[in-house]
Amino acid sequence: MIVDKERTLVANLSAACAYDKAHLMSNLDAMKTAKLIYSTSFFITSSKESLKEVAEYASSNNVPFAFNLSAVFLLQFELDTVLATLEHADYVFANEDEAAAFAKT
Repeated sequence: MIVDKERTLVANLSAACAYDKAHLMSNLDAMKTAKLIYSTSFFITSSKESLKEVAEYASSNNVPFAFNLSAVFLLQFELDTVLATLEHADYVFANEDEAAAFAKT
């Protein structure tokens, strides 16, 4: 997120690594009240199904979807999933290294 000219990202990778789609499904009501949905690419390594579900929900329900490329290795090893998710993204976040790696792909 950006405030003035300063950028910050607070990531808890252990949360993404342990995420289960059952949690998403049991909390759909909360997602249905969202005015914007933000996700990182780290969910690709633990719950592609959840990321796909959220991205498709955002598109189908006209909810802006913000997606963070998160890490170069995800672009190197999971490009197909990143590209499929980007089809639903209204906003894309990346740092300089991630943007450069994406440009190369």
